[in-house]
Amino acid sequence: RRPRGPRRRPRRPTRPRRAPIRTASTALPGTRTTIAQRIASGSRRCRTRAATFGARAALPTSPSTRAARPAAARTSRRRHPPTPAPQRRRRPNDASTTPSTPDPDVNWWQNGATWRTVSPVNENLNLQGLKDFADTLEASGVRALSLNAAYDNGAPEGYEAWMLWGGLAISDHMSVHPAIGSPDDFKALAKHLHDKDMKLLTWFNPSYVWTGSPHFKMAEEHMQAAGGNVTKTPADSPARWFKWGPLESGTVSRPPNDDPWRPVGSGDQKYSGPQKSWRWVKDTNANAAYMSVWSDQPTVDMASEKWHDQLRNFFKFWIGLGIDGFVFDYPDGYIDAGVDSGNLGWDYDPEMIRTALSGVVRDVGKGKVAAFAELYEAPDRTVEYGLDGSLGDTSDMDRANLIVSQIAAGVSDQIEEAFTGTGGVDAIVAMTYYMQPEFAPIAWIRPNVYASGISGDDRGKPLTCWKDHGATWAPDVASVTTLDDCFHLCSVNRVPGWEKCDAITYEWATGKCYLRGGLTISDCKVDWGFTTFDFDAKKKTRLALALSAGAGYATGIEVAGPGKFWRHDDFPGSEDAETKTLFRSLEGTVFKPLSLRKQLPIKDSDAAYAMLRYDALGTGEAGLAVYNLASSAATVAVDLPPALTVGQNPIDLLSGAPVILDDAHAVFDLPGHGYTFIGGFNLGGYTSHGYLNCFAGQGAGYAPNDPIASTSLANCFDACGSDGKCDGATVKWLADGLVDCYLRGDITLGDCEANDKDAYTTFTAGN
Repeated sequence: RRPRGPRRRPRRPTRPRRAPIRTASTALPGTRTTIAQRIASGSRRCRTRAATFGARAALPTSPSTRAARPAAARTSRRRHPPTPAPQRRRRPNDASTTPSTPDPDVNWWQNGATWRTVSPVNENLNLQGLKDFADTLEASGVRALSLNAAYDNGAPEGYEAWMLWGGLAISDHMSVHPAIGSPDDFKALAKHLHDKDMKLLTWFNPSYVWTGSPHFKMAEEHMQAAGGNVTKTPADSPARWFKWGPLESGTVSRPPNDDPWRPVGSGDQKYSGPQKSWRWVKDTNANAAYMSVWSDQPTVDMASEKWHDQLRNFFKFWIGLGIDGFVFDYPDGYIDAGVDSGNLGWDYDPEMIRTALSGVVRDVGKGKVAAFAELYEAPDRTVEYGLDGSLGDTSDMDRANLIVSQIAAGVSDQIEEAFTGTGGVDAIVAMTYYMQPEFAPIAWIRPNVYASGISGDDRGKPLTCWKDHGATWAPDVASVTTLDDCFHLCSVNRVPGWEKCDAITYEWATGKCYLRGGLTISDCKVDWGFTTFDFDAKKKTRLALALSAGAGYATGIEVAGPGKFWRHDDFPGSEDAETKTLFRSLEGTVFKPLSLRKQLPIKDSDAAYAMLRYDALGTGEAGLAVYNLASSAATVAVDLPPALTVGQNPIDLLSGAPVILDDAHAVFDLPGHGYTFIGGFNLGGYTSHGYLNCFAGQGAGYAPNDPIASTSLANCFDACGSDGKCDGATVKWLADGLVDCYLRGDITLGDCEANDKDAYTTFTAGN
C-alpha cells in the first residue's frame, strides 16, 4: 500500500483538490469582484467582508517591521483631520533613512526564509534523525525545518500514515509524536535548531481527527451514554468539539480505525481513499452521525467554544516547546468558518479562524511565531483569516513548473507570468500595501527541485532511461553514491571531445547511479523509484530557486526525490556551497518577500531576465536581479531606471564586492544558468496615509488628470520619482495587484477626500 505519485504534476499525494477558489475584488489586490457588488448582493459573505474591511479595528494586528502609519493617516477618516506639512522626498543615501535594528525574531519570515518539510513517520526519522537532517539543512543554507506533523497522529501503530496525508490527522494534539519522543526531546530538537539560528515549524490540521483517537473514542462513549444528544454529554466532553446529527442522517458508515483508506465495497460502504467527504457519517458507536470533510474522519466544528479552549492550550503547549511557526492545513474547509463548505452549506465566517487560530498564535507567540496556511492564490482570504502567509501558486504548482520549464527550454518569454496575475507574489505584496500597517502577509511557493531539467521533458513525472529505452549510451555498471557524487561521475565523462554523459538516472532507494547519454527523453519510462536528471540539473535547479526567491517568494521545499511530498532526499545542488550562499545572501535584504517588484527591459536576448525590487514602505532600499537562462555564458544588457545610476553605492550581494554602474544600460557577464543580485541602492521611501483620495481642489496642487492605467505599484512609484513635481501618488486598487496610478504634488492630506469604500490609497514620498 504505497502511495501513488501524481499523474501529471506533483501534488499532495492522493489528495484531490477542487479548482482554486478565487473570491476577489477590484478594491482588493489580487481579486475580481468589487466589495460594493458583493455588499449589494446581500449575502453573508458580503456582509462579512464589509465588516472585515470596513472596520479595521476588527482585524487582529501583528508587530511589523514596516513603518507605522503616522497620526495624520490614522485620523484620515475624520472630516477635518490635522493637516501635516507636505512631505518631501528624501535623497537617496540620506542618513535619516537608516532603520534601527529590529528584533530578528519578530516577524522573522518577512526577512525571507527557506524551509523544508518532512514527515517523520513516512521517512522513519527519530529525534537523532531529525537533528542530523537539521545539520544537513543548515549546511545547505535552509533556514527552517518543518514537520508533518509534530503531534501524535496515531500512525504507524494505528494505521499507515500515508492514508491520512503523512501525519496530519489528529490522535492526540497535546502529545509529541512517539517517533520524536517526549516533550523534553522535542525541546532538545528545537534548541538544536535555534542554536544554529534556524527555526522549527509544524504543519497543523485543527480540523479532522482520526477515528481511533482516544479523544474521539471518549466522545463516542459520551454520545452513546447521552442517547446521541450532544447537549447531554458532560460539559468537558470531547464530543462537544464535533458537529453531530441523527444517526439516520449519515450516508456512509464510519470507516475502521486501522484502515481509513478502505477499498471500495458494496452498498453504503464506499471508501476510495483520502478524499473530500463533505457528508454525514453514521457512527453506531456514538448513536449519531458526525460531519466529515476529509476521508470520512470526524471533523471538529470551528465554532465550538470547547474546541477553542483546546486550541489555545495547544498553541501554548507547542510554542512553549519551541515551535516558531504553524502551517494550517486547508483552512477553507474548516466547518463553520472556511469558504469551501462543499454541499454542507455552512456560512463563511473568517472571524472564527482569526479568533480560534491566527489571533491566538499572534497573542501567544508575541509576533515571533508565524501562522501560514495551505491556501492557493488567495491574498484576500489570507488577510481575512489573519494569516502571515499563504501559497502564491496553484495546488498543481503551475508557477513553479513554469519556471523550470523555461529554464529547460533556455528562454525567458513567460517567466513574468510566474510572478503576476491572480494570487501571485505581486498580488500578495500589493495586499500588504493595501492593508498596511495592519497586515503584512507573504507569499510562499513550493519550488520544483525534482525536475529533470531536460529540454522536451513535459510529462512532469520521474523517468528511468536505459539502453534502447531513451538512451544510446548506458553503461551497465552502477555505482552506489550520493546524488551529488553521481553528478560528479557524469562530469568526469564530459571531457572535451568525449562528452558521453548527458544525464544521470538515480535510484532513490539504493543510491545507485547510472550514467546516460544520447537521450531521447520521450522513450524513457515513468518509474517512481528513479529520476533522470540533466547533467546540468544542479545549476538549473539553483537558477529556479534564485528566480522565485529573487521575486519575493518564501521557499517552502515540500516535494523532493522522485516528486513526492515530505521526503528528505537531496535535490540537485542541495549540497553545493553556492546554494547556501544564494539562500543566506538574500535574507534581510531588499529581496525579502514584502518588497515591490518590477521587470526591467533586456536588450537583444530571449534567454535573459531582469527585475527591480524596491522596499518602498520600509527602508527605501532597491535591488537588481539579473538572470541568464541559457546554457552558455552571455552578456546581458539591462535598461536601468535613471535613479539607480546616480549617487548610489551598489554591491554584489553574493560576493560582497562593490559594483560600478555608470550607464543607464548596464552590462552583466553571466555564466550559463547564472544570476547576480545587486543591492546597495536607495530610492527613498513612501508613507501610506490610508484610504484617502487626493485630487485637484481636494488636497493636491499638482494633479494630472490621466492616470497611469493598470500598472504595478513599483511602476507607479518609479514614475513619481521621475517627475520633479510629484510628491506622492493616489492609487485606485484594481485586480491582481495592479493599480490606476495618479501622480500628485503639493499634497495637503487634511484636504483630501476619505473614501469609505477603501478603493483609493494615497502614498507620499518620504518615511
